[in-house]
Amino acid sequence: PTPIVQVVETPAPLNVELDQPFQLHVGQRGYLESAGLTVELQTILSDWRCPSEVECSEAGAVDLAIYAWLSGLEPTRFEWSANPIIHQDTIPYDAYEIRLLAVYPYPATPEQSIPLEDYQVTLAVSLKPE
Repeated sequence: PTPIVQVVETPAPLNVELDQPFQLHVGQRGYLESAGLTVELQTILSDWRCPSEVECSEAGAVDLAIYAWLSGLEPTRFEWSANPIIHQDTIPYDAYEIRLLAVYPYPATPEQSIPLEDYQVTLAVSLKPE
C-alpha cells in the first residue's frame, strides 16, 4: 500500500510593524522588515488555563514555543509559559523585546480540547528600553 501524506498548508507570513500587535497561528511567521526580524509561532506545548465556565483558585497558563531570528542567522527557539501570576510576558531577543499579549481561543470547559490549528497568539515587537 502507498502511504498517505497529509500536506499542511503553512499560513502566509505577515508583515508586522514595530510596537504594533499582530496575530499568528501555529506555523505562521511575522516579519519586521525594518529590522530583518522574523518571529514564528512554532507550537502550543500545553494549555492548562482555567476554563471560563469553572471557578479556579489559579488562572493557569499556556505554554508555547516560538522561533525568532534576524536575517542571515539561525533561528533561536524560546519556550514560553504565559502565566498571569508570574507576569512572564516578554522575551528579549537581540535589541528587541517580543511581548505576548493574548492567546485565543480561551477554553470554556475542562472537557474542551482546542485543536492546534485554532490557536492564535497576539504578539508585539518593540526595541529594548535603554
